[in-house]
Amino acid sequence: MTFVVATWLALLTGPLLIRLIGLRRGPIAMLDGFVLASILGLVVAHLLPQSFELGGGWALCGAAIGIVVPPWVEHSLERAQGPWHRLMLLLGMVGLAVHAMLDGAGIASESAEGAGFLTLGVVLHRVPMGLSVWWVVRPRAGRPAAAMVLAVLAAGTTAGYYGARPLLENLPLVALASFQALVAGSLVHVVVGHEPEALVKLSRRRRGQASIGALLGMIMVVALALVHDESAAFTQPFLSLAVTSAPMLLAAFASASVMRAWITDVGPLEQSGRFRQALRGTIIGTRTPLCACDVVAFYRQLLARGASSVTALAFLVAAPALGLDAVLVSLPLLGVELASARVLAALALSWVVALVLGGAAQKTSSPEAHEVPPSFRTRLVEGARHGFAELVDHALPWFIAGLAAAALLVPLIERKYFELVPAALQVVGMALLGLAGYVTASAAMPVMAVLLLNGLSPGAALAFLLVAPVTGAMPLTGLARLHGRRLAVMAAGLMALVAIGAGLLANRWIHSAPSAGGGGLGAWAAAAALLALLGASLLRQGPRALVGRVLDPYENQLRHLHPHVHDDPHHAHAH
Repeated sequence: MTFVVATWLALLTGPLLIRLIGLRRGPIAMLDGFVLASILGLVVAHLLPQSFELGGGWALCGAAIGIVVPPWVEHSLERAQGPWHRLMLLLGMVGLAVHAMLDGAGIASESAEGAGFLTLGVVLHRVPMGLSVWWVVRPRAGRPAAAMVLAVLAAGTTAGYYGARPLLENLPLVALASFQALVAGSLVHVVVGHEPEALVKLSRRRRGQASIGALLGMIMVVALALVHDESAAFTQPFLSLAVTSAPMLLAAFASASVMRAWITDVGPLEQSGRFRQALRGTIIGTRTPLCACDVVAFYRQLLARGASSVTALAFLVAAPALGLDAVLVSLPLLGVELASARVLAALALSWVVALVLGGAAQKTSSPEAHEVPPSFRTRLVEGARHGFAELVDHALPWFIAGLAAAALLVPLIERKYFELVPAALQVVGMALLGLAGYVTASAAMPVMAVLLLNGLSPGAALAFLLVAPVTGAMPLTGLARLHGRRLAVMAAGLMALVAIGAGLLANRWIHSAPSAGGGGLGAWAAAAALLALLGASLLRQGPRALVGRVLDPYENQLRHLHPHVHDDPHHAHAH
């Protein structure tokens, strides 16, 4: 019982901290960063692995519903936003109570031998839990409601401690785990989707303070992962994939810096045959390192400088599909055969889209810009800033999200699932899945590697990797804004058909799966360097902007459909 009381006291730590700091913006920013990072970390590295282990595919469905449905319903019911927020908060806290019962059961299982790692982990993670409850619930429902939720959490731990066996024997574990996964997803929306009003438009100093809080939250999550047994199922594949990929991802950032410094112009854009125009646009897309937010801006620049619509469309497809990070990371994760096939298929995809739809895309009327190219020293500085700041800010959060998704899938996927589905049907299904939403190519690589190791056909992985980075993202969003929705829909359908064809061909020629991966001292050093780059990116952006790149990609990208700094004449030539 002593350890149960310790969990009660840990819960009270959060409200006491909030009372001490009051409404000062600096401490609030730090606390917000801590809560954001710790809750996301607990959900991904603790709640979801435990749910997936107990509930399997049903828990995965619950998590997907919890993440996707609340924002959609909230958007549809904007006038009823306040009550809907309270409902989501209530649902999330009930889920935490269910988790508290499981934690109480875990404490009971170790009570005969004294406190173990599991008990220590339970006590420690009550601190961010108490912080999040008081931080999120009190402003929206009042102190009594927040205190009641804390009391429910304490009671849940106690009930789990005293009634663990009868409770677990009478309730289906699958149902319990699935519900916990669902509310874990809703917690992500509640914590991420509701920024405190005092923190809107943070200054650089406040972003730094929020980042420090987020780093502390990440440290706590890592500490919990080291002491929680169920977290090993997540941390082991996550680290294995991260270390395997780290050298190539670091090389991609360095290569992007060099290319930005040395490539000062896209070359002549004279009109020629349509095939040569498509080839020219593909070359520009593969040799010009850009983050997704810059693709449409550079597309407009090409048209303004006299490029044909065929050239511009080929670039628009090739740039996100053949980014340096995606190409290099695919080598260790997918194997040389499939990685090479992906590059060739992406080249063909950009040519087909450009040649078929080039005549339908009308040019913009922006005037061509002529500026003197910057000095070599300026290009070096710009190249370093682009490769190790801009691309890191965009690509690294997505890649980490891909690693997390892949690690969460490991205990869920078995070879028998894919053996029941014909390879051709897998190709069609993955191509259609790629149309459903946006994911960067580098983020999709770890997920596809895990699926390939568990029986997914190479052609199915190829089809998804061709479609997902382009459809639904900046390129098609930009096409719809600049040339109409009809052209964007035609482009999406054409890309899906090409991806299916490429996938069917790949299944006939590629039969090897990627290796399980690993890494020596050099790979671990590269992983440490990426971790340092992530810390620097966090300090530049702040935790909410960094997380928003993945959890709210469409809003993040739509900001860049209007002219921004990369639309100016200097960048038109610096690229």
